[in-house]
Amino acid sequence: MKRLRKLRIEKGYNQERMAMELNVSQTTISAFETGERQPDSEMIIRISKFFDVSTDYLLDLSDARKPLTSRDLSTEEVNLVYLYRKLNKTNKEKVISYAQGVADQ
Repeated sequence: MKRLRKLRIEKGYNQERMAMELNVSQTTISAFETGERQPDSEMIIRISKFFDVSTDYLLDLSDARKPLTSRDLSTEEVNLVYLYRKLNKTNKEKVISYAQGVADQ
């Protein structure tokens, strides 16, 4: 679990404190961080809740810490997604290029 150590340090926890919070041993946390041991699915869920990140982020399957939901988007953003999905590949590339140019200004 590549991101576990990074998340722990961001939170300002040492392995002992994190182990106490998750009710496991410090050696278990160390083994998770080094890849010596893999947590079971229940522990993955507990760790993701502890750090308030998605399990996909924790497992390095996504770069988004938490997936966006429609509740996270304004009406305008939902409309933009709807319109974007109607575009063909070429026009999607144009929109992305334009948006990146505007964002870089």
